[in-house]
Amino acid sequence: MESVITAFKRSLDFQGRSGRKEYWLFYLFTLVIYVVLAVLAAATEAMLVGVLLGFYGVAIIVPSLAVSIRRMHDCNRSGWWILINLVPLVGVFIYLYFAVSKGTEGENRFGADPLQPGQDQDVVMA
Repeated sequence: MESVITAFKRSLDFQGRSGRKEYWLFYLFTLVIYVVLAVLAAATEAMLVGVLLGFYGVAIIVPSLAVSIRRMHDCNRSGWWILINLVPLVGVFIYLYFAVSKGTEGENRFGADPLQPGQDQDVVMA
């Protein structure tokens, strides 16, 4: 849960790095919330739940972009690589490969390694 909280705290931070754990737990958490809201909307046919689902979808855009860009930074790639998803068919698979790849060990051009023991999160954001 700490990784999800960290991802949300840094939702406007497009600098630094995010490890695989932070990235994937963030997306798992957001997916679970989205599925629960979608099931509630379908089961109850309540307009309020559908509106909440729409607001949630819009509200999660910026934090999702931020954690995705930081994930690319962890692999020593520019954040612009998230646009590879726009390439039909193969783009998603290339991005998925990048997202599951192990991050650069030690410091890279985007900052310190988020997995280094004893590292404070403020240092990672630098």
